[in-house]
Amino acid sequence: MKHLAAISAALVEVVAVTVDGAFKAPRRFVALAAAATPRAQAPTEPTPKAPKRPRAPTPGQTALEGVEFEEGGVD
Repeated sequence: MKHLAAISAALVEVVAVTVDGAFKAPRRFVALAAAATPRAQAPTEPTPKAPKRPRAPTPGQTALEGVEFEEGGVD
């Protein structure tokens, strides 16, 4: 219970400091609007992600291929 009280007290301290705006970050849309050029403001299609490349099995996985095992009494 002492750790919960310590966490709660620390949270109260953090809220007290940040409520005054001491750690406010600029809003994302404001920062983006300031840095954007007219060409960059045009809506664009999202770029599709490349499909994930298949990976080879690890040596541990390869060692388990074809092995029969029993888990909880079930084959």
